[in-house]
Amino acid sequence: MRKDDTIRAIVNLCAEEKGLEPDNFPDVLHFAIEADQTSFPQRLGPFNISCVPFHGNDFVIPPMKPEFRVKGFDWGMPTGHLASYGLKVPGASVWAQSSPLCDVTVEGNQRESLMIPEDAVTFVWSYPVKNWQCEHATDSDDQEARINFLSVGGFIYFNDEGLVAGVTTLRPAGSDTGDMHFGKPKRWVKEWTSGLVGDGRFQKVTIKPLADVGARHFSWVLPSERITGSDGKLLANQPALPNGGFVYLFHEDPMATEGHAHDCYFPLKAMSLTGRSMSISRQKSRKIVVRITNQHDGKSVDITHYHGDAISLHWTFAQLQAAVWHGTFCHPRCQKISFSGHEMTPGHTILTLLGANLDQYPEQINFDLQVDKESFPQKLGPFSMSRVSFRADDLVMPGEVHGFTKTGFSWEMNADVLKRYGLRSQASGIKGQASPIQPVTISGPNRETMMIPEEATHFVWAYPAGDWKQMILCGPINQEQQDANSLVQNFLSVGGFIYFNNDGQFVGATTLGMINSAGGGMRFGKPKKWLREWTRALENSNRFQKVTMTSLWNLGARFFCWVAAGESILGIDGKPLQKQPSVANGGFVYLFHENSTSTDPDDLTLDCYFPLKTMLLADVGLPLGSFKKHVRGSIVA
Repeated sequence: MRKDDTIRAIVNLCAEEKGLEPDNFPDVLHFAIEADQTSFPQRLGPFNISCVPFHGNDFVIPPMKPEFRVKGFDWGMPTGHLASYGLKVPGASVWAQSSPLCDVTVEGNQRESLMIPEDAVTFVWSYPVKNWQCEHATDSDDQEARINFLSVGGFIYFNDEGLVAGVTTLRPAGSDTGDMHFGKPKRWVKEWTSGLVGDGRFQKVTIKPLADVGARHFSWVLPSERITGSDGKLLANQPALPNGGFVYLFHEDPMATEGHAHDCYFPLKAMSLTGRSMSISRQKSRKIVVRITNQHDGKSVDITHYHGDAISLHWTFAQLQAAVWHGTFCHPRCQKISFSGHEMTPGHTILTLLGANLDQYPEQINFDLQVDKESFPQKLGPFSMSRVSFRADDLVMPGEVHGFTKTGFSWEMNADVLKRYGLRSQASGIKGQASPIQPVTISGPNRETMMIPEEATHFVWAYPAGDWKQMILCGPINQEQQDANSLVQNFLSVGGFIYFNNDGQFVGATTLGMINSAGGGMRFGKPKKWLREWTRALENSNRFQKVTMTSLWNLGARFFCWVAAGESILGIDGKPLQKQPSVANGGFVYLFHENSTSTDPDDLTLDCYFPLKTMLLADVGLPLGSFKKHVRGSIVA
């Protein structure tokens, strides 16, 4: 059954219960969803951490190599060593795979509470031993910890000489108190699997309660790990795992091309021992000043705190990126941070990048910042403007558009109108959402340049039509008509502005195009941080719509919104929020997470907005007929 058929069946059922005709049902249906918030895969953990009483010489581990930070390694343990602990295992030895090597970033009292050895500097996640079979003579806490490590997995810690410094394993806490807590599940993308499976990063699930609900393979992903594609280049879209986390696949073959709907990952959220806060000890944390110098303009900014926490030498790459984003308006996706020519990468802390101990550095540390100023999300646009040849009655809109100053409205184009523009709809028409209406504030020559109709007094931003990808191109037409139709198709797939006169009547529409000139067009300022409370205030009125431009989608943007010039965002009490975005001329907002309603701080880090700066028409532009290749999906020819 197709998804559309399922939705139709639900509508028919609801209409029957309400005594309504299905075609007269409202455009928006509200469903209530009940989720089991206490069971996997809606929840993972929490877990308690137990020390595993193995000796370093029990392990057969190869000498540490730089490539272990990329691919991990195999380790072994002779069965004779296991027998000395009362564990009878077939064969000469057991073997397991590790995750890539990563730096220990925990410090202060939290190290002891999480049973991290005092001399540990690096660690790996050890997957379960392959084909684990065992008989054991005694039952004890120590024996249970050993068996749990070998059959379920755990962490192996190493000192600065690459020798085993300690081993821990995880056990279900059985309550909301525990040592390791994880955030809500997030969707795992199959491209990420391809980037990890070749290195043995996915292993079979051995915990029966997880396997019983369909989990088949799992992987530990490093803090802030960046995943590469088959070409060895970093993928544009990356999982949000600043502290690391576990991935679960719900299909038998990790490389399957189908069946990925349930694949998910759980970001490590917090480590707190039995209800007590385990925040980093301020007494033992070395506080520093980070001076960031932009290599493009030579300007510097000093950073000492971020979100109330003092920066320390144990800060991770992701933490420093977020602080730099807050202090410089340089988006994390476009940052390159380095120290003395050495680039900081995921898995680094400030201390490991510097390469020495806590006492060898001054309180101020100087970093160089290079910014990719020409790429999204550090730059948006510029865009050119083109007039769309709509007739006054082509778009079906409410009669009193001036009343939609807060919530916006829906517009529709029926099948007969679409056919006139070379498009055939598989339904009765196509629908889209418009922003709240606002006054036109542009005057003088810019008004004509931006193709704003002379009689226009108000306008809205029209989001891409929801079902534009279902359109089918009609028969051959002449070049002039083809160009005009391309503008209509661009309006439906990318969006545009609709203009009204003082009586609320339609007087014109325009759409955006890409231009090659850096000096003109619809230009935007640098990205600025978008706050969660602003999203929450706008999302209930359908202000956020899915991104349709391929170039933006591939870089992680999932939803966008047009914010009106000088718009004041209201809280739930109807009063303006204390903080407001700076959009004197309006602007676009972009969210970088699959769920627009997410409250996870890791998701919200990249959200930003671009204030409209100037509107000047450039001489050089792409024909809008070719703009379709920049849009996700395609109209069927």
